[in-house]
Amino acid sequence: MKKKALVTIIVAIAVCLIGAWLLIGMHDGNNPARDLQEEEATGGMTVTLQISVADIVRSKAANPQDAKLNEALAYASENPENDFVGVFCKKYEELVPGVSLAQKFNRVDGVNANDGNSTVEGILREKTRSDISKSVDLLRERFSRFGMLLPSIENTQREGRILMKLPGVKEPERVHKLIQSSAKLEFYETYTVDNALCSLLAELSETAATQNAEGEQSGKTLAEMIWSDALVAVTTSGYEGTKDVQIPASNYIGGACIGVANEADTAAVNRILASPAAKKILPSDLKCRWSVKGIDKKDSYFQLVALRTSNGEAALGDADMIDDASAELSQFSGCYEVNMTMNSDAAAKWAKVTRDNVGKQVAIVLDDQVYSFPIIATPIEGGRSSITGNFTVEEAKEIAKKLKAGSLPFAISVVGIEVNE
Repeated sequence: MKKKALVTIIVAIAVCLIGAWLLIGMHDGNNPARDLQEEEATGGMTVTLQISVADIVRSKAANPQDAKLNEALAYASENPENDFVGVFCKKYEELVPGVSLAQKFNRVDGVNANDGNSTVEGILREKTRSDISKSVDLLRERFSRFGMLLPSIENTQREGRILMKLPGVKEPERVHKLIQSSAKLEFYETYTVDNALCSLLAELSETAATQNAEGEQSGKTLAEMIWSDALVAVTTSGYEGTKDVQIPASNYIGGACIGVANEADTAAVNRILASPAAKKILPSDLKCRWSVKGIDKKDSYFQLVALRTSNGEAALGDADMIDDASAELSQFSGCYEVNMTMNSDAAAKWAKVTRDNVGKQVAIVLDDQVYSFPIIATPIEGGRSSITGNFTVEEAKEIAKKLKAGSLPFAISVVGIEVNE
């Protein structure tokens, strides 16, 4: 009995010692699992990025198109220091003697009409650095959502320039794509094609000359390009199954779609719509964008959709409004779609947009391309929506990834990438 008790005591002591050794190992760097993680995370790359501080300051101006303001921003960008706002303000005051920065930046919270330039400069500096910090946080979140180890991010002497160290990552192309992808999601109210709008487009067609990329006049008018009766091949479904038919492209015009054009003509149409003549003739709140996919089997004819803006902006387009997104197979179309869940703030705004547009079309625009423009049957509460467009599973998954990564509010350029062995 004594021998058995002694063995039990020895076993108990051994178990305690082993447990203590493992516990100490977890804290003193001798943890094999942690060592393996660190081994896998060795190497990687260092990426130098430049956040466009000029874009941040410009976004706060009452008139972002002000020529002198943009000249001062360009000067500050070309003369990098750790105080971008200070360099900009000094140059702006030189270019416009007596300028009131309080008037030029009256949209900025905290700026009062009677504030002196030095006060406004201080507020601008604080807001700008806050936006830089938010952009860095969004970058870190973007890498986290794509399953990468959280990067180490350091500021440099130049304002807006950062060093991002990515452990264990050795694919420059993937990193570059991840940083540059925008995933800018917007929801727009739309125009409805009517006689008045068609008359304005016809007037523009007669006024604006069509030019090619080299600036030479071409033979087609705007009307000929977007109101063509060209036959396109489409696949239809019915009781007899699916079949290919030829129908006029103009059959797809109506609702928010103001025209259909061949892909070869879209650049010429864009130049006309951006011309001085268009700015004089067309409504100031009209913004035209192309459908992401063609209407025909060859994917060569695209719809031109009339979006309605409010002060030049979408009805809803927050930088980071999507909490989750996934690719799902639609029970109705048999194609893949992207289901989205918005954050609470965006969900409330989306509910209002849909309440205000029951019976009307609302366009879903991603990276400046129209994915769909459905008619709103009832208000959409809860922040759940979907993007449809006859996607393949790969296309739907790619869109979902971009949406989950979130869009970056300001331009970020890759200055350099160094792979660490």
